[in-house]
Amino acid sequence: KNNNVKGIKKGTTNLCIKSKYDDKQECITINIGLKCLSTHTFNFSGGQTETLTAGENFCTGKYKIYGTVLNKSEFYTVTIRPKDGNGTDFMTIHKKESLFNDEGTIYVLNDGTTLKMEPGITQIKLVKVK
Repeated sequence: KNNNVKGIKKGTTNLCIKSKYDDKQECITINIGLKCLSTHTFNFSGGQTETLTAGENFCTGKYKIYGTVLNKSEFYTVTIRPKDGNGTDFMTIHKKESLFNDEGTIYVLNDGTTLKMEPGITQIKLVKVK
């Protein structure tokens, strides 16, 4: 069964399976990397604050950020905060942005940069700028 496992992050992880018959345990060490795609799409419930972290949830680099919101008549904020906490940026999403629209700010997202999503944002697309 190919399921998404929550709680596993990038890096080296030990996965252990214990037999329910004789309590024997087998472990394997795996190194989890990130798929460095040109577009990353994340879906949320839209009802709570969500945080994405560069280097854990997606690869670092220059991105344009697009979002879809719950209620298109309202404004929602994404807070972009570098790991060191300096130079916090804010962007406002108030409608479904077109992925093919070339307008918009390019953000440099370094390792540890967090994107904090206000409740009401239901989808974020990060499009890597080559």
